[in-house]
Amino acid sequence: MYSNLRSACWGVKARCDLSRNSAMIYSFFAICKKHEVNPFQWLKYTLENIMAINHKNLKDLFPQNYKNNLQKSNL
Repeated sequence: MYSNLRSACWGVKARCDLSRNSAMIYSFFAICKKHEVNPFQWLKYTLENIMAINHKNLKDLFPQNYKNNLQKSNL
């Protein structure tokens, strides 16, 4: 019985984590829409550049900063 209870609690935690992750993705996509940014282009850009950016500058990868970063890189 104890092992069933433990696995049931794990299932609830996993659903909670998935819900939180989904909410974060939906929030990023909503920000993309607000700033007229293509969410798929932004996500591709973010995944391609996340390893090269300093952790203090992660905000540069946010959707609201995407257009400015593209303009800087095209100069």
